[in-house]
Amino acid sequence: MVHSMKYFSQIRVILFLWFLLFFSGNVFAQEDDVLQNYEIKEQRLLGGHYFTPTNEIRMPFILTHVKTSLGVGGMSDLKYPSLEIGEKEYFYMQGDVFVAILNFEYQHAVKHWLAVFAKFGISGRLGSSLATLTKQGINYATTFDVGWLIKVYRNQKFVLATSFEVTNGNYSIINLQQFINDVVDGVDDPSLNRSNNSVFGLAGLKAAYGFNEFIGLNAVFDVGYGETIQRELDNEFFTFSALNVDMNFYKLINTPISLSFGYLHSTYPRSNNSESFSSNVFITQLNYIGRTDFVLSLDMVFSRELSDSINPVVWVSSAMFSMRYLF
Repeated sequence: MVHSMKYFSQIRVILFLWFLLFFSGNVFAQEDDVLQNYEIKEQRLLGGHYFTPTNEIRMPFILTHVKTSLGVGGMSDLKYPSLEIGEKEYFYMQGDVFVAILNFEYQHAVKHWLAVFAKFGISGRLGSSLATLTKQGINYATTFDVGWLIKVYRNQKFVLATSFEVTNGNYSIINLQQFINDVVDGVDDPSLNRSNNSVFGLAGLKAAYGFNEFIGLNAVFDVGYGETIQRELDNEFFTFSALNVDMNFYKLINTPISLSFGYLHSTYPRSNNSESFSSNVFITQLNYIGRTDFVLSLDMVFSRELSDSINPVVWVSSAMFSMRYLF
């Protein structure tokens, strides 16, 4: 994976802000008594392991929280062997794609066994050159999710929950190359912007298991059905699965941080430039956990995608800064 220096600069800025808040928060952490917010801490304890909530993989804990996430990233040095505009062909063009993400989520524990949640997200992609603007276009999406999380079983080390959710998404694609080709071909009423609204549902299981104080594991498996982003496709079934390893370093280094590694896989039908789920996603999440009721995290997300550039497989990388308040 090759990344341009400007994306590393963006990541360095986010890292600086993260560590600035980390060290300032470390002062307040000393005031966080062991017994403070006991119910929040008890919900996250399994087998002696104190779990950290993940941002991309929903966990089975019935907790009230509010979370905001802001991320930037992109793809670098995409190269195209040729670029067709009308009957003319331009050879070997390249460019970058910039990605921006904003998410807001609220979950409310109605009962000790039931929580309802809602999530709103905005994402967009923008090509940085003629090549990427023409080939990749400008794509943006807004999504709204609402769902229910229900506890099924819990013992000292293991918890299992089921969830049901509905997602409504609006997806827009500004396809410059298609628009130019339509104009050249004399297509009636050519459109620069193509948009679609899709609704689908998900139902599945969320589980977590605490091995010891240092390590815990959580997994997700959902089955979905509904509309796809592509208008020409019928409603389809798809699956969404994820696995996450959570490591708590507090007892090892006497510092309130945790680290998790996750992998997500989806069979949701998609186009390369506007998608609800990426097929293969790897996540690293670094967290400050000095307060029981507050989690500060930095996610590094790497998504594997197919491309019509010279390299058929590309990686989209992004850094996401998240704050979660539990109460």
